[in-house]
Amino acid sequence: MTIDGNARAGLHEGAGHRADDDLAGEEDLLKEGARRAKEGARHAYEAATEETQRVGEFVREQAGALVERQKSGLARGVAEIARHIRKSSEGLIDQPNIEDLVMRTADQVDAAATSIERKSTGELYSDAEDLCRRYPVTVATCAVVLGALVSRSLKSPPRYER
Repeated sequence: MTIDGNARAGLHEGAGHRADDDLAGEEDLLKEGARRAKEGARHAYEAATEETQRVGEFVREQAGALVERQKSGLARGVAEIARHIRKSSEGLIDQPNIEDLVMRTADQVDAAATSIERKSTGELYSDAEDLCRRYPVTVATCAVVLGALVSRSLKSPPRYER
């Protein structure tokens, strides 16, 4: 059986078409695989974004609750200071001017405690910024003194009562 040149060319052309069809099929499979991978990546990105937003919201809620608890504790502490100031003025009955000054100071400390309790944390932060801008030297001096007191108390050895 002899195959002439034309028949051989036909065989090669048919084989070429099959090879082209195979390549086109593989290319389609690769494109489909790439499309699915891209779609999977997009879904993973969206899921990660949603989870990040949920976690962020949870953290914001927890931080807000913590700040509110701390704010309430601060207000109670400041009110306690006002109570102690008032109590210390009891021995100043014979000095009415000083007693009046101490009582007005206690009233202002009490008003500060009420203000802390009623204002939002954003308002308190804004008030603190305003105070620092209006009285920068006083704020810096208080910070240095407070730092020195804290440092001194941390360095001092514990006292043992006998």
